[in-house]
Amino acid sequence: TLFPYTTLFRSASQEKAIVIKPRTTNGGVGITVFTTPPTKNQFIKAVNYAFDFDRDVLIENYVKGEEYRFLVVNGKCISVVTRRSAQVIGNGKDTIEKLIEEKNKEEWHVLLDTKIKIDAPLRVFLTKSGRTLEDIPAKGEVVKLRKNSNCSTGGESISLTDKIPDRFKKIAEKAAKAFESYVWGVDIIIDDLEEDDYAILETNADPGYDINQWPYEGPDAHIGIEILKMLGLITEEDEMYEE
Repeated sequence: TLFPYTTLFRSASQEKAIVIKPRTTNGGVGITVFTTPPTKNQFIKAVNYAFDFDRDVLIENYVKGEEYRFLVVNGKCISVVTRRSAQVIGNGKDTIEKLIEEKNKEEWHVLLDTKIKIDAPLRVFLTKSGRTLEDIPAKGEVVKLRKNSNCSTGGESISLTDKIPDRFKKIAEKAAKAFESYVWGVDIIIDDLEEDDYAILETNADPGYDINQWPYEGPDAHIGIEILKMLGLITEEDEMYEE
């Protein structure tokens, strides 16, 4: 059956910023983000790319703002991180591809398996930015490599637990309670922390909390300790780690 691209394009994407992604994958796999309305050709390519990973594809409205991962354990939000999109910093002599290769050797990216993937979305993002993998960035120049911020595709987590207003933490706690979950990840997009507007991007019953436990920047959250406390395997008085 011929997929009705034209009809879908007109109804789902015309004059809209959208996100196209597979329904059941995770970690940013197969996702294309359009912060401005895509052309028909861009739309078709993104849909086909998503179908490479799933038989069902979602088309969502794009929401402007910063994405935060709230981690809730036993009803309490104990960690909040933001995820910085994959990027490299120029040294004035190496190509973007070489900088990616060196970035992927960093201990954090190796241990957490968060290496930058050179895939179709990365190449498209560079092209839209007027760059190629063979470009040599100036010394100190920051080159962003993709729109989505998933650590699984090279993003980096930054701990902001103490800087996020409590009202947003309570929203994450309420979301976890709705699903009756004891360990829950809630991804919330917030454009301005001083305002009350937000959008829950997704909730995750099996969150990869290593990015909270060992963030690229900022203090560790000791997630494992909190889970052991929840299970009753240790108490508050147990000295399992040094402050």
